[in-house]
Amino acid sequence: YALLSRGNLDGGFAHLQEHAAASGEPLLVELAYFNAMLRWDLPDVPLHFARGFLSRLLDAGQHAIALKVTLQCLHRNARFRPHTADVPRLLVVAEQAGHEDVRRALRS
Repeated sequence: YALLSRGNLDGGFAHLQEHAAASGEPLLVELAYFNAMLRWDLPDVPLHFARGFLSRLLDAGQHAIALKVTLQCLHRNARFRPHTADVPRLLVVAEQAGHEDVRRALRS
């Protein structure tokens, strides 16, 4: 929290990823971090974290979790956008899950 609250997003996220990588389930640890960030008084931090996290989730085939994270981010800020390279993959995931609202949001 200290690094992130002072604006050092790169350093803070690197520290969190390093800690998560040392666990047996890094994506689950990162999900716990993301969920904790949603409760912080730093509204943009989880959105920035989610961009890289979504890439890792999609790469690992964790589509349901990626969709849930996307929904949480869009709920927090309707202008949220994942990394450009991840949008086509998220559109496919949203279509397969029947989330037309996510598809519309990512296309706008």
